[in-house]
Amino acid sequence: MTSLANYGVEGSRRLSYRVEATQTSNVESLRLYFIDNATRTGYASGTGGKIRVQIAPDDGTGKPDEARMFPGKFDAEFGLTNGRYEGPDRRGFVRNKLLGLWTFDQPIPLVAGQTYHIVFKNIDPNPAANYIGIDLVIDMVKIGSGDPCIQSPARPANLAFLRNMSGNSWEDFTCDNRGYTWTPIYEFRYANGAVQGQGVMQWDVVAQYRISGNAAVRTTIRLPKDQTVSELAARVERHATGSVSLQLETLDGEVLRSVTAATNGLGNYRNAVWAEGSVAPITLKANTDYALVVRPLNGYSGSIVPVQAGLNYGFHPSSNMPFGVAQTSSNGTSWTAWSGGGVRYFPFAVN
Repeated sequence: MTSLANYGVEGSRRLSYRVEATQTSNVESLRLYFIDNATRTGYASGTGGKIRVQIAPDDGTGKPDEARMFPGKFDAEFGLTNGRYEGPDRRGFVRNKLLGLWTFDQPIPLVAGQTYHIVFKNIDPNPAANYIGIDLVIDMVKIGSGDPCIQSPARPANLAFLRNMSGNSWEDFTCDNRGYTWTPIYEFRYANGAVQGQGVMQWDVVAQYRISGNAAVRTTIRLPKDQTVSELAARVERHATGSVSLQLETLDGEVLRSVTAATNGLGNYRNAVWAEGSVAPITLKANTDYALVVRPLNGYSGSIVPVQAGLNYGFHPSSNMPFGVAQTSSNGTSWTAWSGGGVRYFPFAVN
């Protein structure tokens, strides 16, 4: 997961997050990620509109069955001015509205293992002029390589993003025409106390860590099922000179696979590039701890940026993907938690 990407709930279009219920219980509330024009225009317009959110069962083909929509709903309104919040408490607006926990006016009965859709529709009288964006995480893995969407085995089952631009034709947009993967950001709160969701949000530039000399970074890895790995990759700051070593290790430092990766490839976001390389296939065993270590080589000096979990914005720890934890090292051998506040995950890829 490499950055945020937004999609406007505007005009007659309808959007959907497809999810698989983990509980047989009533969903009482839902946390989402909306975005206004705080930093640039284009994310929202006018008042932000009136976004009706409901849940529909799946129609058996992976699309929402809107004819059987559950009656429970909420209408999200934002009171924006020209697409931007202009009030006195920006922090409170973000926590309570843009990343707020919204309560349905009736509980929604879900069944574990069944597929459902969170459906967004703008019911404002003028939805073309008054709308807001929903934020998702976008995976820009191996841009330019021609590979289709690459998804982690730790990604929640059946999680998808769909769009209906007009009329009744739903399109699965999880993998777009550039080969990017769109991952919904959401969180269900059930009546039985359980929480389900995907709360990994974006990469966090504020917490970037520079590697040079002996300094290094790593992410621990614990996968829910066996996974055969034949390539290692990590997003690093682009450099015309130098390279990085990508090492798959045990937590006590035994190197299982290693590859030297160039850092002067095609940049794809804020001067970041995927440093990657093939290795002899190795199977990572389920529920076993490994680490992907990134070390500078040949004079490389650049920043690595971690992916931010949404704990600081109200997301529950159970909404974080089970990748592991991000760590830094000034000497390349002793490791500490990545600083900067909150739990963060290091952006890596193993294929």
